[in-house]
Amino acid sequence: MTHLSLSNFETRVMLMEKNFVLPLPVTNQAYSGTACNNFKLPPLDGSLTLPEIYDWHYESNPRHSVFIFENHPRAGYTHLTYTEVVPAIHNAARYIGFVFELDIDNLDKTMSPVALLATSDTVTTFCTILGMMRIGIPIFPISHHNSAAAIARLLQQSGSRHILISVEPSHHKLAQSAIVILHDELESALDVQIAMMPKFEDIFCEDEHIRVAPRTYNLEVPALFIHSSGSTSYPKPMPWTHPFLLQCAVAPLFGAHNYCNEVFAWHSATMSHGAGLHMLAWIVTAGMIAATFPPASPAHTPSAIATFEGLHKSRSEYVVTYPHYIEKWSVSPARVEVMKRSKGLIYVGGFLNTTIGDYLAREGVKLYPLFGMGEAGVIGSFLPENQELDWEYFSLSPHSGGRFINVDIDTYQLVIVKSPQKHLQVKNTTFGSADAYNSGDYFVEHPQKPGFWKVLGRADERLIHSNGEKTDPAPLEHFLNTDIKISGSLVFGNKRERNGVLLQLEKEHYFDPDDASKLAALRNYLWPKLKLLNATTPTQSHLFPEMIITTHSSKSFEYTEKGSLKRKLALLTYEDEINTLYKTIELTPAMRIKMPVDWSFHNILLFVRSVIDEISPNIGDADNIFHHGCSSLDATRLENIIRSSLKSFVEVPENFVYDHPTPILLASLLKSLHGGISYPLMASGDDTSAMDAVFHRLMEMNAAIVKPVIPALNLAPSVGSGVLVTGSTGHLGSNLLIQLLGDSTVSRIYAVNRSSPKGVSLLDRQKAALVYEGLDPDALNSPKLILLEGDLSLPGLGLDPETQEEIKANVTHVMHIAWPVNWKLPLASFERILAGVSNLVHLILASTATDEPRFVFASTVGVFRNALETARVDELPMSNFLSAKGQGYSESKAIAEKYLLASAQTTRLRPIIVRLGQVAGGVNGAWPTSDWVPALLKSSQTLGFLPKVDGMASWMPATLAAKALNEMRASNVEVINLLHPKPVHFSWILQKIGVELNLDTISFEAWISALKQRSPAILDETTLKDLPALQIFDFFDCKRNASKGNASETCGEAIGLPSFNVSNALISSSLSDAAPLSIYDVHLWLAHWKERSYI
Repeated sequence: MTHLSLSNFETRVMLMEKNFVLPLPVTNQAYSGTACNNFKLPPLDGSLTLPEIYDWHYESNPRHSVFIFENHPRAGYTHLTYTEVVPAIHNAARYIGFVFELDIDNLDKTMSPVALLATSDTVTTFCTILGMMRIGIPIFPISHHNSAAAIARLLQQSGSRHILISVEPSHHKLAQSAIVILHDELESALDVQIAMMPKFEDIFCEDEHIRVAPRTYNLEVPALFIHSSGSTSYPKPMPWTHPFLLQCAVAPLFGAHNYCNEVFAWHSATMSHGAGLHMLAWIVTAGMIAATFPPASPAHTPSAIATFEGLHKSRSEYVVTYPHYIEKWSVSPARVEVMKRSKGLIYVGGFLNTTIGDYLAREGVKLYPLFGMGEAGVIGSFLPENQELDWEYFSLSPHSGGRFINVDIDTYQLVIVKSPQKHLQVKNTTFGSADAYNSGDYFVEHPQKPGFWKVLGRADERLIHSNGEKTDPAPLEHFLNTDIKISGSLVFGNKRERNGVLLQLEKEHYFDPDDASKLAALRNYLWPKLKLLNATTPTQSHLFPEMIITTHSSKSFEYTEKGSLKRKLALLTYEDEINTLYKTIELTPAMRIKMPVDWSFHNILLFVRSVIDEISPNIGDADNIFHHGCSSLDATRLENIIRSSLKSFVEVPENFVYDHPTPILLASLLKSLHGGISYPLMASGDDTSAMDAVFHRLMEMNAAIVKPVIPALNLAPSVGSGVLVTGSTGHLGSNLLIQLLGDSTVSRIYAVNRSSPKGVSLLDRQKAALVYEGLDPDALNSPKLILLEGDLSLPGLGLDPETQEEIKANVTHVMHIAWPVNWKLPLASFERILAGVSNLVHLILASTATDEPRFVFASTVGVFRNALETARVDELPMSNFLSAKGQGYSESKAIAEKYLLASAQTTRLRPIIVRLGQVAGGVNGAWPTSDWVPALLKSSQTLGFLPKVDGMASWMPATLAAKALNEMRASNVEVINLLHPKPVHFSWILQKIGVELNLDTISFEAWISALKQRSPAILDETTLKDLPALQIFDFFDCKRNASKGNASETCGEAIGLPSFNVSNALISSSLSDAAPLSIYDVHLWLAHWKERSYI
């Protein structure tokens, strides 16, 4: 028998980096003890490689069990110890040498990998892999679920010249087909040899144990390969080295549990998957025992039932399995009782359905997600303390090398960073100066448990809608897949405005996808379930019945070995069906809508209620739908449903939902239309009575402060101003916040923003806003910043009394930026926003920090939307509301201006009205695509030409506008027109953009006509994605009308506005010294929109 001595390993230890393995948190004595039959921990300093550690156990822990399996039903269990397993490993090495005619004692140090395309039993495969590693042959387990084309590419990329197959004829055929493709299609010169896998009895025999000779291993070359799942593209080979395997091996020792002599049910984790391959490493360090199916040829096929029986009969303390197995077990109360007795159900390879997981956790089942990847091994802790109802969250293993990077509000991506403690063979990025691997997964941190994370989904699976919103499809799919009729689901909607879902039905529920009646029945059956789903997801992720289609029997879904749907393949296979759905769905009224039985007001109201319930249930008849979470997408869907449902009876105008935002108003409109009453788009002539009424209601709210008792002032010398700013997560607001944080004259900042309907913290939203704008999120660490979630429409902004008192004691300035930018909403929808202005006034007037509280209000030049284009607007209060009339947004801003100036006449308030012109992109070109300029450019790309627009572009980069605003807060003037003092011709900007996008120009009027001609009877989301200008068509059309007859480019601002006097604005040195817009700015904007796949 050959014995290994220290001299064999001295060179190798010297090659290991210092601190190769972190100090172990356990000692040999503490970990082993009597409960583990004095199991000895092996050397884990790099002096032994993984296969050599098995040899070490043969000498040091010979009687310790490695495997257990059932002999025959009710015939007891066989235990295989290191005394039996290690000789089998060496026998497997000699077997490989024999079948491939290799001299295993004189192997080429650059020996090509041996591919293992087999479904042999776990014990035999385990020993065969270790046998090849022991003699220095890289092993490449390949899943038989791959296609022949995929296997051919894996052979080519890894350079494998040998394939081991198991006895199944299908495996031999698959290997031969892959070789044919390798030679004929990939034109590879590899000469590939096929041989049979050993059987259990070939390597577990009674012969005397003769060890193979020791090896000196190259620690930098692969010891084995693993491949990616192939769910989004062809699978790729990934190397694992000996150092990598050793760092994986210590993971259990850093967990919260002792696994020595604990039985792990490993029946379903195959050896071609990471969960199976990690067993090679964990068994030798943790002393755990693997329960498997009994060795057989052909091998037992894993299934949910068979795996559960193995778990139950072996009395395993833990099970490592796939989520869909646990989901199937959960339907049986008896099986749930068995699961409750387990110390842990460890699921790998995918998501566990949230509803099922919550149910099991409440029942007392201990669930553990084990997150890992082929590129970097297991990353999650093995295992932390059980998180009970927070079962989806996990912490990172100390050897993971993981770093989380914020990418969007509360969303993070995981980057694995190479270091001495983390060997990393696959790199796709850097972290600082270190090589790193970005996993492409999205995570969210637990709100109360720092360091615990939940996987949201993969970046390459996330849907980015045409409006910039995002959907993670995995949770939606897992929810749907629990239905008894559904075998699998695929949520789609990338670059679309709304989601759809492709369902594969169980065989007993299958029907022809072209059977309209059965499809309608399925949609109605699923609608109650979709309502439950929609109640827990953000608006952009909602699913509706009309967006359901089903698969055809000839085009079934294909899955990877770990059960993941091959998404890209499915999307490509059903591309035509998906496109057809989007083209037709908006033209079809919802099947569940109950048409009015007659045209009485009562029945029309019932109809309206049923339509609104499709979008947002539980809205009262007098409730403004936009105050109850209705988005622009919802409004478009409402308009389409009503228009398509009633097209045979009435003709409804554009934007009618915005102009009639309550069920009663909508019903009244439809009643009047059916009775032949014309529909006025707005009050005629110079009627501003609606605006006057809103203004007077605001002034009535001031009754308590018209003759105020001035509070006792605390005018002790201050270190600086206290500023309350609103809207700091927006485009301009985030830039302004950075200016305030960097201003030494500002000592305290209260940034008040509304809470997130998704529950995302304000800090995370603020960080994401700064990252989006290319600004430094570390600025938020400033001690002078206080982030507050509030509701401006409530007295005291909805803040607690203590916070209100603190604000009163410190704030000298209000800078009010927050305002919904929606040009289709009527004035009635802005009344809550105007109430917010009043509440801010009341709060600042109670300040004891200054005798002249200043209120900087970000108004808009749009309050002069009706002024003659040849006029010049001075920096004076508006004389009346006529110039702002016709658009709720500009009307509300004009009312706020008048209200603030009127309040100053009777109080100590010192308002500064800043009428903002166009705010362009930020330092990195960031310019929200909801604005009219990107909408014009995107639509022009679709139309094939840009409009020729006269006038000037007095646009300011966002940073410049923010600097100027900050410099104006101490001004003594009441009104400022904030536009760029050095405008450029809009035609010059369009000419530069035309060159970049290869677009010619036509007249503005011809462009409007072309846009209108492309507008369908009902605006579907595909049309709006390509022609977003249609969403604000009235804005462009009225500017076209205003511009008629004004051919001179010097007549005023582009798109129909007059020119503005900016003398007061020049008190800002940043503004007065600013350079005009340049081609550099244009390139920044275009680069930003291209990066977001907008243009």
